[in-house]
Order: sequence, then C-alpha cells, then structure tokens
Amino acid sequence: MKIFVVSVHPDDFCLCVGGTVALHCMRDDEVRILVLSNGEMGGPGDVRREEAVKSAAVLGTDLIDFLGLPDGRVEDSIESVSRIEEPLEEFEPDRVYCCSYKDRHQDHRNGSLATLSAARMLGEVFMYEGMSAWTSFEPTTYVDITETMETKMESIAVHRSQEDRYYMRPSSVRGLNQFRGWQSHVRYAEAFEVARQVIRID
Repeated sequence: MKIFVVSVHPDDFCLCVGGTVALHCMRDDEVRILVLSNGEMGGPGDVRREEAVKSAAVLGTDLIDFLGLPDGRVEDSIESVSRIEEPLEEFEPDRVYCCSYKDRHQDHRNGSLATLSAARMLGEVFMYEGMSAWTSFEPTTYVDITETMETKMESIAVHRSQEDRYYMRPSSVRGLNQFRGWQSHVRYAEAFEVARQVIRID
C-alpha cells in the first residue's frame, strides 16, 4: 500500500498522525511525507527541516519532501493545489492523510482545502485531527496506535526547537490519544474524518 501524508508544518505529521504512519511503516507500506512549509515562524527553517527528516526516520520512512510555502501564509489557491498535485501524481498513492480544515490555524485550514482539491481524483482521503482543531471536528474512523504510541512520542521529541509549545507536551499528546482511545475502546488512538473512501465489493 502506498501512503501519502500532507503535513502543513514540519511537526504536524508526527503530532497528529505519527502513530498511524509508524504502523504503516511497520507493515512495509511505502510512506511519503510532503511538508508544505518550513515552519520558519516557529524557528529557523533549516533547523525545522532537519528535525522533520529525523522525526520521519524515527517513524520509519526517509521519503520526505518540502514545498517551502510561506509559513503563516499557506493559501488555498491554484498555485498551492498545483504544487501538491505534482508529487501526488508522481507517487500515485492508495491513501492520502491530510489535516482537517476544521482548525483554528489558517495554514491548517488552507492546506487542508488545497490538498482536498489536489487529491480530488483519489479514492481514499482521511483528514487527521490537528492539535488546534475546532470542537466541530467529528471523527468517524479511529486507528489503534497502542502498538506505536512510544514511537510517536520519540518522533515528537526530535523537534527540540518546539519543545516549549504547549501542544508538544507529552501530557497533551498522550491525553488526546488516550481520549480518542477511550472513545474507540482501545488504549491509544488517532482520530480521522473520512473525506472520501471508495469501497469495492468483489
């Protein structure tokens, strides 16, 4: 299975979908991560890119690319859609994970909408829960990440330039994944809204 993960900032993929990514990697799925911005408003862009590469490696993949869109000004525009479309078409994934547009951060909202447009021809698109998601985020699918929770935490810890952020605290991450696990009757879970899923009945 080929998995394409769109991360608006260099730490979104590990914070929001890291456990799921690690599970895919453990099962020898091919996982490619596309980071839309370098996150330069939160620290030096080169440092944040380096942290993202190391974080992805902890999860099990070295396929990570950066678009370099301006941090804080990611747009839902034809230019953004086209930039995302190019690696999508090259990779031909079976499933895309992207941020939900139900989020307080404008980059997350716009990055989500741009990705949904870029992935409009694909059969499986799951939207993950951002750390700044609105309460209107309503998950319909859960992934049991109990097996990979510690790997997720290790990948988050790589982002040392962001360790003072409240959403990077281990208690914040574990608390959210415990809550989603409680909802889905497992120890830890990541939650998703399904934008599209085509089921073929043989």
